[in-house]
Amino acid sequence: MKNGKCSLRIKKFLGFGLVVLACLWLAGCGTTLSGDASGDAFGDVYMTEEGQIVTTSGEASTTEGINVNLTGTYSDRALDASFDEDEATIITLDGDSVTVGGAGATYEDGAVTITAEGTYIVRGTLDDGQIVVDAGDDENVQVVLDGVDITCSEDAAILVENAKNVFLTLAEGSENTVSDGSTRSTTNTSSEDTSGDSTSETDADNSAAIFSHDDLIINGEGSLTVNGNYKDGIASKDDLKIVSGTITVTAADDGLVGKDSVSILDGTITITALDDAIKSSNTDDTTKGYVVIDGGTIEISAGDDAIHSETALVINGGSINVTACYEGLESMNVVINDGVVSVVASDDAINVAGGTDTTASSDVPAMGMGGAMDEELDGAVVILGGMVYLEASGDGLDSNGDIIIDGGEVTVYGPADAGNGTLDYTGTMEVYGGTLYAIGTSGMAQAPSDASTEGWIAATTDSYVDAGTTITVTDSDGNVICTLETIRSSNYVVICDASITSGAEYTVSFGDTETTVTANDSSNVGDGMGGNMQGGMDGGQMASGDAGGQMQMPNGGDVTDGAPNMDDSNMPSGGGPDGMDPNSSQDSDSSTDSSTDSSTDSSGVDATSLTTESTDSTL
Repeated sequence: MKNGKCSLRIKKFLGFGLVVLACLWLAGCGTTLSGDASGDAFGDVYMTEEGQIVTTSGEASTTEGINVNLTGTYSDRALDASFDEDEATIITLDGDSVTVGGAGATYEDGAVTITAEGTYIVRGTLDDGQIVVDAGDDENVQVVLDGVDITCSEDAAILVENAKNVFLTLAEGSENTVSDGSTRSTTNTSSEDTSGDSTSETDADNSAAIFSHDDLIINGEGSLTVNGNYKDGIASKDDLKIVSGTITVTAADDGLVGKDSVSILDGTITITALDDAIKSSNTDDTTKGYVVIDGGTIEISAGDDAIHSETALVINGGSINVTACYEGLESMNVVINDGVVSVVASDDAINVAGGTDTTASSDVPAMGMGGAMDEELDGAVVILGGMVYLEASGDGLDSNGDIIIDGGEVTVYGPADAGNGTLDYTGTMEVYGGTLYAIGTSGMAQAPSDASTEGWIAATTDSYVDAGTTITVTDSDGNVICTLETIRSSNYVVICDASITSGAEYTVSFGDTETTVTANDSSNVGDGMGGNMQGGMDGGQMASGDAGGQMQMPNGGDVTDGAPNMDDSNMPSGGGPDGMDPNSSQDSDSSTDSSTDSSTDSSGVDATSLTTESTDSTL
């Protein structure tokens, strides 16, 4: 890493393509979380039934806790989007009338009701009505959308009342639109309370344009545009799984909700949500309430959290690009195994904390806010690989528990104010491998803990340097170890890298200001350093459409239409992860960008004025 090999030049940006492959398997009781991660320095990673991430040398009990493995939970049926039209029931929509050809479905008073297991192919336009699935507890139903435009003014446009599994298949090459109205009829009745955000509401109002009381699986090679004008876009009271498809969601509240879990295997997904973009909200069962991303290309603009889960968020493949949000990735535990993650947040970029989420404007403390400010929790951020870019106006990498890094390349740009930290943890921060660049201010400065085995340096200056200032690190022989560029006023940097030798001296130049530091020694950080500097001092402003501004990619790469040119020469330290196509950025005219092309689309939801004046959904 001499002569500037790790040169990093990053400016503010709206987007950054990313690959994240994450698999979470729940099977009775706990085993290893890290799977094939390197982990030699600290053993395996486990999550206990209390939600605590612990590191061991393989000695943890395998009879307790959540079992998190690098495998997916997608059945063969979920992976197979094929269907036989000759064996299917054909449902033809025609404005205010419907024709049903075959058994298992009826039409009455604007509603098509499917009552039996089988495949149902739906085509045409329904001006004001809905598709209802109300089958047996053990029956699987496949609903194929093959060029539909369904609108329901006072209820969910697609409603699953009962089934074992519902497979919503997007026919290859088809374009489909599903929209609900901004109100709900008072005639909807349900006694079951499934509250996740608010105990004052139930699921009686079927809060999403596509709402399921049972497991919902979306697959196929068509496209689906969902306009959630009432609250959510797509929601399931149980598990929500997206296997494939091109899906665009615009929502007045949350984008994708799976109360028990959300799993994404593949697909191209664009979400504009006034509250959370992706959420799992089960707070009653520690084996549920998780989000796992196994792949796909995901673009997010959110008014509150980009991705929120109650127990664990595991990322290990795909492309996640958060261009605007209040907080980025939020969960009791956040695990990144591989990929390229980008988050631009008006508050914390990654936040590990406990408690039920609230909207960013709420006076009630949310995760990492208010009353929990001095409390050390059992959660952790674990980064074992991939590329992670975080840009925060609040805390950058924030854990109200521990931070563990043993791989990947992590770049964190913290705030310009001294009331938040670029790195913020209450437990320990242990770095065993990978690369970390953290730039910000020294007011709440922290550095890796003494248990870290990888070389690192931490440096501050008495005066701030302006945005655009080059920070250069050289060793005692004058070799350039690393160069970075600030994106806002800064006076603090932490760099962890295998090329840094513990105990050796290095010169850190903040423009024309030089300071000499000793590797793996935090004494140069000053009084702002110290344990238990609790994160979550959420002073950031609400996300807006231009949050994050523009970004110049590492090593001089450019941004085109919000997506960077990600060839190998533009990636920090030698290119993207194995298996990633560095030129796979979406074209600006892609159908997945359609929801953000104008300030107000056909959904009626203002896609550019993200505020917190949203109504919490019931999941």
